[in-house]
Amino acid sequence: MEWRKDAFRIDDNVDLRPRPVLSARKLNRAFYLGAAIYAVHDLDLDVYPGEFVVMRGPSGSGKSTLLSLMAGLDRPTSGRITVDGQDLNDLSEAELADLRRRKIGYVFQFFNLIGHLSARQNVVLPMAFTPAPQWYMDVRAQELLERVGLDHRADHLPGQLSGGEQQRVAIARALANTPSLLLADEPTGNLDRKTATQIADVFHRINEEYGQTCVMVTHDPELTAYAHRVVSMADGTVVDIAPGGRG
Repeated sequence: MEWRKDAFRIDDNVDLRPRPVLSARKLNRAFYLGAAIYAVHDLDLDVYPGEFVVMRGPSGSGKSTLLSLMAGLDRPTSGRITVDGQDLNDLSEAELADLRRRKIGYVFQFFNLIGHLSARQNVVLPMAFTPAPQWYMDVRAQELLERVGLDHRADHLPGQLSGGEQQRVAIARALANTPSLLLADEPTGNLDRKTATQIADVFHRINEEYGQTCVMVTHDPELTAYAHRVVSMADGTVVDIAPGGRG
């Protein structure tokens, strides 16, 4: 049998990338103060499995609003956003809450830990709404605290932890239900330089060793070294996408 040399040639026009974990198309979020003011305007963006994407831009550029839309914490005025192929516009509030619990982890700038619960109990909390038995939740929480380098502080209350340690607990909590997408809004913004670098290293390790897809909003230019891609925003839309330090 004679084989043609081009029999297995790949069409250059075929997109071989996996389906995006997150996809935004013609996304708009307007607030009405007399006239419409667009915090996010006509925005397109894809985030692929295993990526570490850093979003940068001046204050008021729409970064945090976009992150809220990605998390299903806010709804767009128009356009669509999908997570794991699920269009968030199609979901009721209850379905959206369920998707957030299963698919999305969120890390805030100011930790948002429950003060009367231990570090371990804070990490267990998102799993309390699943059918998992208590022993599994405890083991999983301890494993995640070990992953972020805080297993030795599992029984401490948030008030007994430093800012960097509290943020490690918050990261572990965001990973509790094995999310498809980890979102972080200025997670180092309330920390000193040394601690900020340590927290950035935690995100890097989670992404590098466990393949966790991450999107981080930050004002810190040094954190672009951890990213595969850097998305720059201005006036509510993407103005540039460039390789990061790992791109």
